[in-house]
Amino acid sequence: MTVNETLALYSNYLVYGAMAAFTVSMIAFAASFAAMRTNEDLPAESVPTDAEAGAPGAGGVAVGGDALQQAVGHLGGGGEGGDGLGRGVVGFQDGGGGGGITTVTISGKATYQRVPFSTNANLGLSYASTSEQPVREAIVELIQSGGNTLATTTTDDNGNYSLTAPANTSVFVRVQAQSRRTTTAARSIRVLNNTNGNALYVLDSATFSSGVTNQTKNLLAGSGWGGTSYTGTRSAAPFAILDTLLASAQFVVANGNSTLDLPGRPAAVDWTLPRPS
Repeated sequence: MTVNETLALYSNYLVYGAMAAFTVSMIAFAASFAAMRTNEDLPAESVPTDAEAGAPGAGGVAVGGDALQQAVGHLGGGGEGGDGLGRGVVGFQDGGGGGGITTVTISGKATYQRVPFSTNANLGLSYASTSEQPVREAIVELIQSGGNTLATTTTDDNGNYSLTAPANTSVFVRVQAQSRRTTTAARSIRVLNNTNGNALYVLDSATFSSGVTNQTKNLLAGSGWGGTSYTGTRSAAPFAILDTLLASAQFVVANGNSTLDLPGRPAAVDWTLPRPS
């Protein structure tokens, strides 16, 4: 190796060594700056603990996560998050000490089994022609297992609903046999059980935990028909009545006065569950 080649190689070593030393010093400076920001810029009583600052498992860098990100961002020259070195530190940061999920969405579809009349009037209902229909414009509630109503909405024309729930809460969804509209054309229709203190018919889901992710909860009101006789609760009947009344109200408005409020006061329709013979 010639003298010139040796000098060139030595110069390269010096340059690479200087670059490495500079990088290490910048990392040390960033950490020092972050610690200074965390402990000096904040009032004494608000200096975060390890958990608050984002200790492992708490969603951030152990001490001064935000300050460290800002410092390295400036060094990287890329503004928010910087570039190169800044990206490396931001990639290490896990959420900047975020607080976790507080609400989730509970959505789904409410339907009922509609049993039409037979084409032969002497045969009554045609269970072979049963179809699943949407529960339209009905009130839906999200109820805490203790009984408190947490949210309320109304199904659309396809029976779909969506509610916001607090995370990790024991709840259930309730669909009421009630249609209420407060805007023109306004209406309020309810189907009640006159053998049970005029209680409103409802369809409840099973109780479940809202958890930390969005969930779908579909509800079906069954006919109760077991093939040759009724073997279950006739949950669908109140919703079939409600839908028929809703269709009638819509027909009157569509073919008469579109600004007509129907009815002038809440309409309550009684339906009694047939007693076993």
